[in-house]
Amino acid sequence: MNGFGESRSKKSALLIGVFIGIYGNWLIAVAEKLGRNAGYPMIPFVLSFAFLLLYFQEVFKNERTFYKCIRKAHILGSIYILLVALSLALSGFLNSEIAFSGVGFLLWIALMQVETFSGAE
Repeated sequence: MNGFGESRSKKSALLIGVFIGIYGNWLIAVAEKLGRNAGYPMIPFVLSFAFLLLYFQEVFKNERTFYKCIRKAHILGSIYILLVALSLALSGFLNSEIAFSGVGFLLWIALMQVETFSGAE
């Protein structure tokens, strides 16, 4: 609860690391695809990284802030994924590459769920 080592087992920390690695590879693919359509789609994508960093800063605090059940990390994570979706929509990839976009969103949801359940009190 006070730190990474105290609240999570080694197995759950490893699982979070694996999901971060897989999701990171998906983000590299998004950056490559958006790079071909440079311009407005890249702006929300780059902006989203501020919310990603804030999300990971809040993830390990394990604080309940809104209505005792919604964490600030979940709000930041939701804003982050909405900005990624906006950049994919502006570039046309959200409609043209549904499987690619869907896999990324599922990976993000899985990462948020693994973090939530492994950090349980």
